[in-house]
Amino acid sequence: MRNLRIAIIGPESSGKSVLTKALAEELDIPYVKEYAREFFETHDYSNCKIDDLITIAKKQFFQCHIEPLNTAIISDTEMFTMEIWAKDKFNFIPKEIMNLRKIQKFDLYILSSPDFEWIYDELRTDSHRRDEIFEMYLNLLNSTKSPFIIVNGTIDERVNKCIKYFSKIH
Repeated sequence: MRNLRIAIIGPESSGKSVLTKALAEELDIPYVKEYAREFFETHDYSNCKIDDLITIAKKQFFQCHIEPLNTAIISDTEMFTMEIWAKDKFNFIPKEIMNLRKIQKFDLYILSSPDFEWIYDELRTDSHRRDEIFEMYLNLLNSTKSPFIIVNGTIDERVNKCIKYFSKIH
């Protein structure tokens, strides 16, 4: 397998973090955690501001691009997520996030379907909007002509679909 740079994206509680770790283990490549979770360990999520999103976006981008571009990685989120988050929650996409989204380097986006049972945590607020947010991702991926696949089902089924896809492109 060549050194694919993969981003896992999708609505909250759709198995992204679990899939990221499972694929990283299966492919034996490093993964990048979702920085927003770390950020909100020390910041009040209920008082999230657009400047917080810019800070999170910059850190996430840096963590995804610290490795050379010829190094395989899997990232649990990226700038499409930041763009959707900004537009959805603040009705505004800062130029810093747009600029980072335009220069991020991923070979494949894996869009995780919200067919998992929604699990509460303090950073999840959109249990009733997961299908709507999934469509936002789908529209953005299509409008930017970004390479992507959609995965659904159990984690094992998602991993198997990804592995099968990777074998076809190599």
